[in-house]
Amino acid sequence: MKTISRRVLAVLLMGVMLTISGPAEMAFAAESTQSSSSETTQTTAAPKKVTGLKTVAGKNSITIKWNKSDDADGYILQRSDKKDSGFKTIRTYKTNSTVKTKNKVKLNKTYYYRIYATNNGKKSAVSAVVSGKAVTTMGIKITFKQTRTLTSHDSDKVTRKFKKGKKLVATKYSRGRYGFYYKDNFYYVNRISVKNQKISRINKKLKYTTEEAENFVNDLGLSSKTKYLIWVNTYTQREYIFQGKKNHWKCIRQCKVGTGKATTPTATGAKYLGEKQVSKNNIKYWTFSGITYAFHGKKKNMKIGYPYSGGCVRHTNDNAKWIYYNCAAGTRVYVF
Repeated sequence: MKTISRRVLAVLLMGVMLTISGPAEMAFAAESTQSSSSETTQTTAAPKKVTGLKTVAGKNSITIKWNKSDDADGYILQRSDKKDSGFKTIRTYKTNSTVKTKNKVKLNKTYYYRIYATNNGKKSAVSAVVSGKAVTTMGIKITFKQTRTLTSHDSDKVTRKFKKGKKLVATKYSRGRYGFYYKDNFYYVNRISVKNQKISRINKKLKYTTEEAENFVNDLGLSSKTKYLIWVNTYTQREYIFQGKKNHWKCIRQCKVGTGKATTPTATGAKYLGEKQVSKNNIKYWTFSGITYAFHGKKKNMKIGYPYSGGCVRHTNDNAKWIYYNCAAGTRVYVF
């Protein structure tokens, strides 16, 4: 046998190594390519539609709440003045831990809300649309008897002339004056300067929930000299009684009442309860709020649930009795 040179032997050995290792390395490379391709084609799924969207009325605000979506990394909240169109994004959240927000709104205006969940840039189907409205107060139509020049009771101090026959809607009443908004400014006009007062905005069927009542008084930051606080809502002709302290009021009672009629409205705003009288004019359980008005019961033929009174807050005798015996002088009252 002839002797094989070292160079030829090295070439032969390299061929054997390539023959043995080549297919395995190629198989591994193919597997790696397939794995990489599989990872590349995987995409993030869109999150599920948000459920449980609801609104809670507050003082010049609406709180929006919804159920947390575990497969979301954020939310897009939209609002519109119309139920079926015109939605615009008002807030974007980059975390799924936010499940409520407060939205400042105008009085006596209905808003519509919807929400999307997001995940890595993908959006869910849109949620159901819900409506919301801030806590509202009663409106009283007034007509100017004569031309009056009035200066607004706000920081703008805008002076305007209101002509004889001008019709407006008042939302407040204090010290013999009707209060109203006109072009974003607030004015007072004396009762003797207007005529043809009529109730223009009221909702006897509406009942604010316990959550909404608490949201409203705690938004206001009201305090009381006793453990009780009373809120009378003229729009719904309902009264809510709370127990607790400032920013931590809990609603414990509510009932139907009757406030002052259009020509003698119950004074709006905050006051305190004072003196008591068990009976007056054959009506029981009087609890006075200064000299302006009182909380009291009613005769059998007297009605509640609508602005019927001469300025007082009229109750059933049972509800007037509860206030008489439980709400001491110094209990805060807020009429709105």
